[in-house]
Amino acid sequence: MARNDRLVRTLTILRELGAARTGLTVKTLAERHGWSLRTIYRDLAALEQARFPVVKDGARYRVVEGQVPAAGLGVARDELCALFVARELAHGLRGT
Repeated sequence: MARNDRLVRTLTILRELGAARTGLTVKTLAERHGWSLRTIYRDLAALEQARFPVVKDGARYRVVEGQVPAAGLGVARDELCALFVARELAHGLRGT
């Protein structure tokens, strides 16, 4: 897998969950993009571990609006997401 694939996929998940008021199921995301369910669950776990406000309501996941303090940091929410994902991907570059 190309290094950028995970970044693009994770940001896409975050963007789509943020845009869907009632949230989305993992199955819906998998069908839209051709990703495996396991891959999406792994990306959701990474977002939750990073304390992004991803919550599960029944079978649907959604992003709690207004919980990411990007405005206080002086960066847009998308920039904050990109910085997080870049940091996660950089772990694989240690020692190279």
